[in-house]
Amino acid sequence: MTSTEERRLQEVFRSLTRKLRINGLRLVWMPTANNGLRGEIKNDCVYIYEVDPDKAIETLKHEL
Repeated sequence: MTSTEERRLQEVFRSLTRKLRINGLRLVWMPTANNGLRGEIKNDCVYIYEVDPDKAIETLKHEL
């Protein structure tokens, strides 16, 4: 994971939450977490576990 990839994921997150009018969520990308999930929302946080940046974006879209 590079800072460019993480920045891109954050930009997609901000864009989607703005379009969907979702407030109060945080994004955490944990690409090394291996718990059998691609992503999940817990409390006020969207966790993305995908290692591949493009798959991480698709998972983010699915979770939102």
